Amino acid sequence: MLGRQDAILWVIQHKRMAVSSRIRTLPGEGDRVVLYATRGASGNPNKTLGQIIGLGTVKGSPEHRAIDVSGVTYPTSFELELNLVAEPRKGLPFAPLVPELEFITKKATWGGALRRPIVRITDSDLRRLEGAFRTHMRRRS
Repeated sequence: MLGRQDAILWVIQHKRMAVSSRIRTLPGEGDRVVLYATRGASGNPNKTLGQIIGLGTVKGSPEHRAIDVSGVTYPTSFELELNLVAEPRKGLPFAPLVPELEFITKKATWGGALRRPIVRITDSDLRRLEGAFRTHMRRRS
């Protein structure tokens, strides 16, 4: 989950995700990831919706060394192989997918399920999100 446009651009450019020390369970090599941008990431939460902006895979093990991401220092990071990335603010709106997702148990207040930097989801939810995002990207091209 990414909440600032400058951080999103950094992650895409460097193909690396950085996380705070609060994160206890880190992804491992080969884990697939779905990048989600919050509605506030663009700086205008009243105009922009939360959206899926990319698909990728974790490469290697997490590294425990300080890394600066757009002026914020994080103690841990991991490399990403980005397979498919949307242009800024052209991702797949997330809200319409909520009714189909197992990991979101409280559909009316689904935002709470995404208030962590890393959210583990089921394999079936991953397939749903990947499929919907790939379809969205084909339609945009």
